[in-house]
Amino acid sequence: MSMTSDEQIIDHSVQHDAEKTPISPNATPAVSDNENRGSDIEKSQPAVTTEPNGATADAPSADTVAPIPPPDTGRAWLAMIGASFGLYSSFGYINVVGLYEAYYLHHQLSHYSASTISWITSLQIFILFVGGIFFGRIAEMYGPQKLAAFGTVFTITGIMTTSVCKEYWHFLLAQGICTSIGNSAIYYASLLAATTWFQKKRALALGVVVAGSSLGGTTMPFIFTKLQPRIGFPQTVRAIGYLMIGVCVICTLLVSSRFPPNKKLRKEFFNLREEVLVPYTKPSIILVTLAMFFSFWGLFTAIGYMSTHAIAHGMSEETAYYLVSIYNGSSLIGRILPGFVADKFGSYNMHSICTVICGVFLLAMWIPAKTNPVIIAFSSCFGVISGATVSLFPALVASITPPTEVGRRMGVVSFFYSFSSLTAMPIAGQILHSDNDNFTGLQVWAGVTMLVGGFCVFASKMCIEGKTWRSKF
Repeated sequence: MSMTSDEQIIDHSVQHDAEKTPISPNATPAVSDNENRGSDIEKSQPAVTTEPNGATADAPSADTVAPIPPPDTGRAWLAMIGASFGLYSSFGYINVVGLYEAYYLHHQLSHYSASTISWITSLQIFILFVGGIFFGRIAEMYGPQKLAAFGTVFTITGIMTTSVCKEYWHFLLAQGICTSIGNSAIYYASLLAATTWFQKKRALALGVVVAGSSLGGTTMPFIFTKLQPRIGFPQTVRAIGYLMIGVCVICTLLVSSRFPPNKKLRKEFFNLREEVLVPYTKPSIILVTLAMFFSFWGLFTAIGYMSTHAIAHGMSEETAYYLVSIYNGSSLIGRILPGFVADKFGSYNMHSICTVICGVFLLAMWIPAKTNPVIIAFSSCFGVISGATVSLFPALVASITPPTEVGRRMGVVSFFYSFSSLTAMPIAGQILHSDNDNFTGLQVWAGVTMLVGGFCVFASKMCIEGKTWRSKF
């Protein structure tokens, strides 16, 4: 009988530990080192139980810690709802960076170039992802609830401070750094919660969770464009901040992990060899990282310059700001439906196909988009197609990672590809400036990088032992 990827990983770990540690005749069966880390049992070896999908898990006695609950049931659904609210307030806020950039370019920071202003929003995206190398580990050490509470404080402080900013460096500190630290903490707390609670329905659950960011990206531009002309920029940003308070509190109350806090990690905060050097000896991890690196170069270039491109071709500012809402509203479908399909045909298959189609779409439709109807149609279609690029990333990493190490592994992978999110819009802005505000070079850049990202995902799958181009994975 074939095993799932999680089962194969844990089974391999059990064999590896058995080779390293002699077992006395009277000893109880050994469990995987990954699960021991998750349950933090130091006194004696627990027995091995079987989860619904066949994976081994610890079953410690009542005087140590409670048994690990089964996945895909019970508390999992509450964690999924809380994680959706977390993505609304973190990645959902990141999804409107194009709106903020377009507004700054024509108002408070109009005397700065597009490339200079883009460093604010690029820094915001960069910190969201690079923070994973710290927050992914902290979420495993202390649990996602405490991390979400920490992120709430920074998120609300940064948004409220942005409302009173006047100078470039004010926006850089408040929006680019403070808010982003909070966004990153909430983002990884939410992903850890959803990833650990689901196995058979993981891709679908992550699609629903990441769809929360689509709702955030849909509603916040609508709030901004309706309120800003009436009450001004400061009060509008504060209104978004008040909304965030409620959303973040719900997230903090509902998120949880299927595994208890890993106290052993507190003794050694970071192990370079075990968490970076050893995993990156595997071509599959290297190629997944490269895939996200190139994909996010193209994705954030398109999102960041969607409104600016529309305004340059005669669209009114108000209508151009709605493009972000149209994109995010469409991506709601593109983030849930691919997850459902991926659970049946494989996350790697679905991700690679959708990302390649995104690259083709940027080259074939965005470049000739010059009129309002075509630009609006592009933003809608691109939202649907690009949804899988974001929603299936955690599933790619979780499929080749022991379940109790998912938080740390996602953090390390995110750390490396975060540099593409940092440089995406400044590079695109420089291309735009070099071409005398002609968007063709920028659009080609976005399309080609997404094509490369899609092919890297497919290559990663081919490097996994036992997988072929036809494998469901």
